[in-house]
Amino acid sequence: MAACTCTRAAFGPVVGFEVGWLLIWTRVLSAAANPNLFVLCLAELWPEVAADAPRAVVMLVLAGTVAITNVIGVRGAAWAIDFLTIAKLAPLALLIVLGLPQIDADTLAGQVAADPDWTQAILIMMFAFSGFESALLPAGEMRDPKRDLAFALLVRLAIVAAVYVLVQLVVVGVVADAAAAARKAPLASTSGILLFAAASLALAGSFAGNAIFSAIVRLVYYALTCAALIVLRRK
Repeated sequence: MAACTCTRAAFGPVVGFEVGWLLIWTRVLSAAANPNLFVLCLAELWPEVAADAPRAVVMLVLAGTVAITNVIGVRGAAWAIDFLTIAKLAPLALLIVLGLPQIDADTLAGQVAADPDWTQAILIMMFAFSGFESALLPAGEMRDPKRDLAFALLVRLAIVAAVYVLVQLVVVGVVADAAAAARKAPLASTSGILLFAAASLALAGSFAGNAIFSAIVRLVYYALTCAALIVLRRK
């Protein structure tokens, strides 16, 4: 909540209060976007889950699991975070390792978006890279945050950017039967192709919609926080 404190000190309690609500809405919209993405990926393996009733059940179970994990306690949540981090990075690493040798130059050259929408693309990319500021929350517990925090943030962003670039390169270089941009879950489609060659507001919204709204909200309070820094330096 450093953004609330910073903007409150710079612009007064009203702006600080509004930034606090923007932060809450960012969390809500992100929580609504991610289950939609999970269902889109799961539907590549289990198409029936895309129907309204199964989709609702999967999302509710997912949300309930996260809630129960947090209710159990900090230790359980920490174990869950470690497990989910490995569960996310391991498939992406496998996708990169299997996919890089399978990239086809003709497929790569043939990837054209039928109706390019740069605004939506930038906002979804913003959503993908958002959350880096959460590393600032435990800064007060660090021995030397002035020395270590900036380095940690830059390394974290560099690693995330490298993974995203490599994954994107694999997707657009492997998915040949249709443009990757037309796929609802291009990563799942690419994984299916590679594994076959190697082995032979969540309920009401969508991933893109919730992700875009979340990114817009983030941009507002990011801008206010940056402006607050300028004001506070002058004061």
